[in-house]
Amino acid sequence: MKGINYFSQSTDKYDYEEPERELIEVPMFTTRDLGSTIVDGKGQGTIINSVGAALRNGTTSIEFTPQASGEPGIGTESIGTESRKQVRDLLRLNDAKIHSIHVPPEKVGNVTGWSGEKGFNEAQLDFTKQEIKKHVDLAADLQGGAIVFHTNEFPRKTWKTFGHEKKQHGGGEFFPLLETGKTGEEDYREGIIFVDKKNGKVALNFDKNQKIEVIKNDGKSWVDKYSEALKDGKTDEMKYDVVPKIEKRDIFWYENESDKDKDKFKKKYKDVLNNYSKIFNMPEYEITEDRINPERAMLIDAFEPQFRASKANVERYDHELRQMIVRRDILKKQIPLYEEAEESAKNNPQLSESLKVEDQLNPEVKIWQSEELKRELSKLNGTISLHGDQVEQAIREAHNRFEQFNNLETVQEHGFNTATETLSELGYYAYKKTKEKMDSGQALERPIYMAPENIFPQGGYGSHLEEMKDLVLTSRKKLIEKLKGGGMNESKAAKIASHSIRSTLDTQHLGMWRAHFKPKKNESDEAYKKRFDRWYMDQVKRLAEADVIGNMHIVDGFNGHTHVAIGEGTLQVVNAVKAVKGLTKGPLSLNTEAYEDKVGNLSAQQMNMWRAFDAPMRSIDNADAGLKYIDSKNTWVTYGMERFTSRSTTFNTPKSINETEEYKSWDGLPLE
Repeated sequence: MKGINYFSQSTDKYDYEEPERELIEVPMFTTRDLGSTIVDGKGQGTIINSVGAALRNGTTSIEFTPQASGEPGIGTESIGTESRKQVRDLLRLNDAKIHSIHVPPEKVGNVTGWSGEKGFNEAQLDFTKQEIKKHVDLAADLQGGAIVFHTNEFPRKTWKTFGHEKKQHGGGEFFPLLETGKTGEEDYREGIIFVDKKNGKVALNFDKNQKIEVIKNDGKSWVDKYSEALKDGKTDEMKYDVVPKIEKRDIFWYENESDKDKDKFKKKYKDVLNNYSKIFNMPEYEITEDRINPERAMLIDAFEPQFRASKANVERYDHELRQMIVRRDILKKQIPLYEEAEESAKNNPQLSESLKVEDQLNPEVKIWQSEELKRELSKLNGTISLHGDQVEQAIREAHNRFEQFNNLETVQEHGFNTATETLSELGYYAYKKTKEKMDSGQALERPIYMAPENIFPQGGYGSHLEEMKDLVLTSRKKLIEKLKGGGMNESKAAKIASHSIRSTLDTQHLGMWRAHFKPKKNESDEAYKKRFDRWYMDQVKRLAEADVIGNMHIVDGFNGHTHVAIGEGTLQVVNAVKAVKGLTKGPLSLNTEAYEDKVGNLSAQQMNMWRAFDAPMRSIDNADAGLKYIDSKNTWVTYGMERFTSRSTTFNTPKSINETEEYKSWDGLPLE
């Protein structure tokens, strides 16, 4: 390809021709692909100042975070209509973009409303939804893109989930994650939390290592025996040897059983529930064998004595009631007979005396037998009414107890359902906002989409990429159903859902799992790192292959939460980004975040990222070929960062900025 002519100040003409250079097609990453995170109000003032400062440092791709509190003039509410218009103009003049907006972590940490000991807080969840929607509205007024927020949905048993399932989750084996964040080989067993699915409040909390008392199911219980005896009228013949044996069972007993035993227990617990459903004439409990997990089995064991007591009360009162009814029917037949006999015996003192009985109210007086039977009947009618009420009350208590059980679900079950429902709702809102802009003729550069971010391993559900994948895919399914309910066909709904709900992959947060990654016996440090690196890349590829990644925070680090420049840490950052780029089909944005040693130095952060990915400094248009080529020998790596100070310049800046003396390029020349 012909070389390039340059203007010569000495001869005042184009008299220099650069030698021909090798040109290649657009590489995997250009400077426009690799952006930076900026924070409104953090050393920059307003959003216009923040964005302008980023542009002057060479950034043309931005993730913007409105500050939650602190300085005046910050947050989504303080970014007015005129400011949003100015930002759009500023970005357009510089051919730049805000590709994502990060909701401040101080405001949103999950999309379930989980608030610790109090359970899932509906008011907190409503606040979260409204806060995220404010950021969707901001994105709609700018250029669209990802809405990023941390996913720390609810506590889960990390060790049990990822520690012993070698065939899942990349084959990783992990230490238990303790409450303190420390690791160890301890047989650590976390508590089991049950919440009421109606209100999300914590209803039961079983302690760690707790054992519960259960009836050994090797024969009929005392309740069953007593019920049979009641029916046969042989309660006096009952012996103490029918009292069942009690055993203490570990709440995690199920995990140590064989597959054969697991199947047996699944059937047992399903039968237990269905049996009580029939006894109390209630709808069959909606449970499948796959839902019979250790937690559920433990809950059934805890509730079954109450179910048995309810059953015994109902049967007792019902048996006594039936006996009373039989006696009442006998009395109703006897009274007229006695009355007739008594009428005939009035003139016969001897016979009359035989038909009289001692008055229970006044033993010194005798009354007709019919009068005493009438008194018994009257009393019996009252007792029957009372027992009828007692039967009804026992049935009501049984229903309430069963309903209470039926409404209990683990924090994991409730949290996952709430999280996916919330994400689908927010994804639908993002789609409607995107469509609204398109319909008004103000089409966005990219669709608005939800992009929850994996947070720390000990933070809660969503930090593991398998969890993130499940969250996104399930949320998409729910969004598809919402769209289909509005008359949309399945194919179109699926496409919209895939663009409306994605995720943010933070490379450093994923690397924090190394602190909990078990070394093998006599394993060298090098072999240990290689094995973790394989696990790390496997996680990334799994998530990318599912096409759920829409945004990436590209940061290096170590075991803890430390942001360092790419290449200064121990993580497979560059390889991870390349893998995602090659596998992702939908929208994808890439940006680095602040490093601990370079906070506020956007120029250093940005150029480190460009160097890490060998991004070219400039491109050359070939109109004839209709392609854009890259000058392969003029990259940020070959050029060298040492030529720049902490403040570099963009290729294009608004005229209003150029006319000021506030900003100068690194070489002192005026901006163009």
